[in-house]
Amino acid sequence: MYDIIGAFGYITYDPNIKAVCRDGSYSAPKGRGTCSHHGGMDHCL
Repeated sequence: MYDIIGAFGYITYDPNIKAVCRDGSYSAPKGRGTCSHHGGMDHCL
C-alpha cells in the first residue's frame, strides 16, 4: 500500500486491489467469492 500526493490530497494506492464490488467497495480477489458480501463483482481494474 502506498500513499501518493494527488490533486485532491493524499491518495492510498494498493497494487493488490483488482476488483470493484457492486456496492462501490474494492477487493483483492482471492478466487471464488470475490465481493460476495458486497453484492457481487461489478468490474475488474
